[in-house]
Amino acid sequence: MTDLSSDLLFGANSIATFVGVEPRKIYNWMDRRKAGKSAPPVFDAGGEVCARRSELSTWFTGFRDLSSPDTQSESHGPPET
Repeated sequence: MTDLSSDLLFGANSIATFVGVEPRKIYNWMDRRKAGKSAPPVFDAGGEVCARRSELSTWFTGFRDLSSPDTQSESHGPPET
């Protein structure tokens, strides 16, 4: 089990640094998730955008696996968590 305090990322800047994108992309992901669209697992916790390192890693690993040429999936993103 992962220690919760070391697994949580607080704020768009922290999440963006972990993933390697611009902070504005994190807010775009929030909007996509609120609209029911596929996006990395970020969430609002009392007005602060947050994410779990473990869930982001799993999501992006699933995306990579589904995008590999030897995969026959018709999916356009990893499974929702």
